Amino acid sequence: MRRRLQLVVLIMGGALLAPAAAHASITLPGHNTWNVGTRVVSKDAAYTLAYGLNGPQQQSVCGDCAGGETAALGAFTGGTELVTYLTDMSCGVTFLSTGTHAEITPLGTLAWRIGWDDSGTLCKLPDADFNDLVVTLNASYRFDGFFSPVDSNAMNVANAGTSIPVKFSLAGDAGLDIFAAGYPASQPASCSGLPADPVEETVTANASGLQYDASAGRYVYVWKTTKSWAGTCRALTLKLNDGSVRTATFQFK
Repeated sequence: MRRRLQLVVLIMGGALLAPAAAHASITLPGHNTWNVGTRVVSKDAAYTLAYGLNGPQQQSVCGDCAGGETAALGAFTGGTELVTYLTDMSCGVTFLSTGTHAEITPLGTLAWRIGWDDSGTLCKLPDADFNDLVVTLNASYRFDGFFSPVDSNAMNVANAGTSIPVKFSLAGDAGLDIFAAGYPASQPASCSGLPADPVEETVTANASGLQYDASAGRYVYVWKTTKSWAGTCRALTLKLNDGSVRTATFQFK
């Protein structure tokens, strides 16, 4: 009778043999909407493992994960907690990423590594290496733009030395810490190959800077240009901290 009771405890929680990972969670930042994706990096187990999203909605990524699988999980708003699952198909035991069988490591601001350890169950001996299945989750911006007065598909013609409002949307307010280190940046560009489109709106500014216009739901990056750029063309590059890159080309007179 005592042995039977012990088995029930192991099935329900795995507490006696579970690896000692710290409890952690993945919550999307900001007040905007994100695209969320996942990738199975590697599998270090000989048995069948299934992986997917458990919350806020359920979605299977792979029923017999091998490594290399990818999936778009959908669009979720900032503040949403993402919970994934791992199922040992041989035992029928499911673990959640919020439990002790998962080890979550941030990979920057918008990506996370989850290492799973399927040990401490009735059919697996404990090893606590968190490499039975390794996956990543990443959030990416839902970029829209550029909006007037800048056209990403044209040669934007402007007077050198003016300040140009570069407008775009990230599907809400993601805060002001959205650029990768060293960006925005500009570099010389070819003056041919694009139709000319005059920049019809400029602003007064002493320096470049970013702000969020809540009434319009858009970001405005005021780009303070330099008078010495007259007679040249430059490409303005906005690299965001999700790794995405947006570029607009300008001709200065």
